[in-house]
Amino acid sequence: MHASLRNVVERTFDILKIRFKILRDMLPYPFDAQVKMVVACCALHNILTDVLKVNNDVELEEVDNFLEGVIDLLADCIDDESKSDQLVDNEIEGKRLRFDMTQSLWSHYVGKFQ
Repeated sequence: MHASLRNVVERTFDILKIRFKILRDMLPYPFDAQVKMVVACCALHNILTDVLKVNNDVELEEVDNFLEGVIDLLADCIDDESKSDQLVDNEIEGKRLRFDMTQSLWSHYVGKFQ
């Protein structure tokens, strides 16, 4: 049982590393930041495959390029504890970031049908 579960976890990480460069080239972020990145990548993987039906490499490259900017912004905040606290406390900035991500993903999705 333990070995089969371990195989599933290892396969999952392999898929995520192929799909998201941030996991392949993980910089020395704090452990809690690394955990959040893995969880975020799992959520994005599920959204991309189940909701947006993004499966080919060209579309993934576009999404990956967009996410690099978002990840860079978050990484800068994680590196400096005061910036991290400020990001968490800044509700307006969080809403703007979520809105921008939603708009970008929606535009990408709609663009597939035009």
